[in-house]
Amino acid sequence: MELKKDLLAKQKKTTFRIVLGILFIVFAGAWLFIRIAEDEKIRVFDWGYSIVFMLNGIFHIYSGYGYNINALFGKAFILINNELISIKAQFNKKEETVYLSDIQFIDFKYHQLTIKKTDDTNLKIDLTDLAFDTQGEIKKILAELSEDKNISYRAQ
Repeated sequence: MELKKDLLAKQKKTTFRIVLGILFIVFAGAWLFIRIAEDEKIRVFDWGYSIVFMLNGIFHIYSGYGYNINALFGKAFILINNELISIKAQFNKKEETVYLSDIQFIDFKYHQLTIKKTDDTNLKIDLTDLAFDTQGEIKKILAELSEDKNISYRAQ
């Protein structure tokens, strides 16, 4: 029994985002080209404006090919197996890890997982950032693991 899920995995390619990204880049280049063609001075604003539009275009193209921008800045995953529970719901949040041997009780409430450890401390894991079906997968695997490992489990 194992649940291993990369929450920032590659998604479906979208042509709309790719085309939108190309349009942003073309618009950024056209902005500078028009300034040069009209013999106007290219100001700092023009450079900044073009850079912002080019970056926006690059990010849209990158996302259009199915890559998640957040994957450039960190990881988000779920790993539940016979040894541990490790959840990092967002790339910018802290990873929460607990070994099953240290667990006394698991309480799965709506959007929150509360784990009581054998040293009488509680670990609360917020699941609001996860999709409903992903929360269902976690609930199912925890029910199976708690039965196998004789851990008290309650789900609401």
